[in-house]
Amino acid sequence: MLLLIAAAAQGGCDDEARLARRAEAERITHSVRELREAEGSKVSALDRLRSQNCGDPKLCELRDVCVDGYTQHQRGKDATLALSRGLSQDAAADGAALQLSLAEKDLREARVKTRRCADLEAEARREHGLK
Repeated sequence: MLLLIAAAAQGGCDDEARLARRAEAERITHSVRELREAEGSKVSALDRLRSQNCGDPKLCELRDVCVDGYTQHQRGKDATLALSRGLSQDAAADGAALQLSLAEKDLREARVKTRRCADLEAEARREHGLK
């Protein structure tokens, strides 16, 4: 009898843990999707994702990879916009080519990281049965 009660209690704990992991996955993947779909600046969506707590190592990796990739993307995007504005205002071109090259490098590296972000998000959605 005591074994049945203990088994039932354990099953309830397992269900609670599974539901908690699913809720965490839903929260983090939702923040990732908001970040990806954000128009213009992604700074506020980045801040929301960065502030998400996580306990599951895979979900923490998802959060961190996405924050890293989209931070680099935003930095490259901001730099190219600033450079193009400066060049269009006939600003001195000294160093502009190097700055533009660095910004383009950020964007290329960000593309690889944001693809990894999308792969990890898809994996988390599958693993936790999310749509």
